[in-house]
Amino acid sequence: VFCVFVTPSPQVEVELLLDMAGIPKDKRIITEGKSPEEINKFISASDIGLSAIPPLENQKYRSPVKVGEYLLGGLPYITCRGVSEDDEVAESHKVGLVVEALNSLEAHRIYPSLIELLSEDKEVLRSRCRTTGINYRSRRQVDLLLDEILAES
Repeated sequence: VFCVFVTPSPQVEVELLLDMAGIPKDKRIITEGKSPEEINKFISASDIGLSAIPPLENQKYRSPVKVGEYLLGGLPYITCRGVSEDDEVAESHKVGLVVEALNSLEAHRIYPSLIELLSEDKEVLRSRCRTTGINYRSRRQVDLLLDEILAES
């Protein structure tokens, strides 16, 4: 496994966390995506994305933008159970994997499912992710939802 961490967080802080997690320096890169085009390049070169939002009660109604970016870029994702509907979408549409926590025990638990997911035909998987992304997180879907909410006000 090789990890690319695209984050606006200070590199020193991220390095410390990755060192504590035991991720070897030769198995990781930390960078900051400065534009949507740059982020899209990382997504298109990846096998799977990670939404590293912890499964806390106050995260239940959060809608991570990165999940939409992953899906619309044709990339499956890993998410924690209970963050937005991302866990339900991942499982029901077979576009991602769900963990109970962000730890090595969960990483080992989902590893067989990860291998199975990533062994699928790449074009079939990417197409399923994109279709799911369009139906779940596209601008059109967001606009429809906002119109519905505003109509009820």
